[in-house]
Amino acid sequence: AALEIARAAPNPTLTVQTAGINPRLGIGSGDLRSKTVDTSVRFDQLFERGGKRALRGQSAAFLSDATRFDAADATRQTGQAVRQAYFDLVAAREKVLVVQRTAALYEQTMNAARKRQRAGDLAASDVARLSVDALRATKSSLAKLGATASPKLFITGYSQGGHVAMATVKAIQTKYSSEFTVTGSAPLAGPYALSKIANQSLTNPALQGIGAAFFTPLVVDSFQNSYGNIYSTPAEIYAPTYAPNMVGLFPSTNVAAAAAKLPAGADGTYRTLYDQGNGQPFLINKSYQTAAQDPASTYQKAFSRNDLTTGWKPSSPMVLCHGGADLTVNKFNSIDAAAAFASPASVFRWDMEDAATLPPGTAALKAGFDAQKAAAVAAAGGGVVGEFTVIASSYHGGLVPPYCYKLAAVFFSGL
Repeated sequence: AALEIARAAPNPTLTVQTAGINPRLGIGSGDLRSKTVDTSVRFDQLFERGGKRALRGQSAAFLSDATRFDAADATRQTGQAVRQAYFDLVAAREKVLVVQRTAALYEQTMNAARKRQRAGDLAASDVARLSVDALRATKSSLAKLGATASPKLFITGYSQGGHVAMATVKAIQTKYSSEFTVTGSAPLAGPYALSKIANQSLTNPALQGIGAAFFTPLVVDSFQNSYGNIYSTPAEIYAPTYAPNMVGLFPSTNVAAAAAKLPAGADGTYRTLYDQGNGQPFLINKSYQTAAQDPASTYQKAFSRNDLTTGWKPSSPMVLCHGGADLTVNKFNSIDAAAAFASPASVFRWDMEDAATLPPGTAALKAGFDAQKAAAVAAAGGGVVGEFTVIASSYHGGLVPPYCYKLAAVFFSGL
């Protein structure tokens, strides 16, 4: 439309003007022609010279082209922005995949480390170091994604994981405090007091864990692989019946077959660690049992070196949750750790069997634990036999963990 208007010739102009009406002459009746009035009629027509009309049309054409070019440029820029957004999305997805793969690799590394620890090929301190490496990788991955890690760091684990959790807290506090600060930790039902475990397992049948003969080959393999001085030959420590099969017995893909190579007690548990003079089969030679009680023995030194209740105290809040009836990892581990760490940190010990030790507002959680335990005991035949069956088979590994983890979540939410 603008182009057509620019190319059109100017229209003529007709002007009619009335002025100079005499107020005295011609006043009275009669039509307008009887009055004294000055009237003029004018006709104007603009004739353009110098090609103005063509130039004006050309200018309008240029403006039209410019508008078209602007529209094309806007379309180009929009397309470029869409393509850039697409490639940014693809790049972000790839970045997420890289981060996920990195996290998966570290998770595989941690799983392998845990397996090596269980196999006796890696100490808890080494697993703790790998945990710190995993924390570094996580922070780096979040930064690459444009995300920021929470300033709060919580560490928890159960049983063997409880030992690793406490070892990780110790490692961060004593070696990596410039990089990380632990907000709170919850080592759960772990074997922390290893020196006491070593002493009690060799001298006090009542405090031997239900799996004492089951776990001993794992621990001995670990110390032998790490230090090389626990025994000269397996026959030095193990009774002749069992010595040929103990090295590398665990971990196993067939636990039942591996367990069949251990001395099982009359009650079906693996707590016959040494000869108690009752006719039950035993795993450790009497001579080694006696020698290993010496604090200067390589056996005792290995346990002491890995004991987590001495030589440090957590500087951040910590909760130790366990089941008081646990015969797999005795409650003295948490009791002794809590006593050792009582000052200056805020260390709490929560026993699922003792409501007085639990924090306020957890009565329903305690009731749920008691109800689930009672149902399991009833299903196992009830009475003392039923209770022992539950404690021996599913207490440590099945009944207690979910409740301790829930209490750990309650603890962390308040920090």
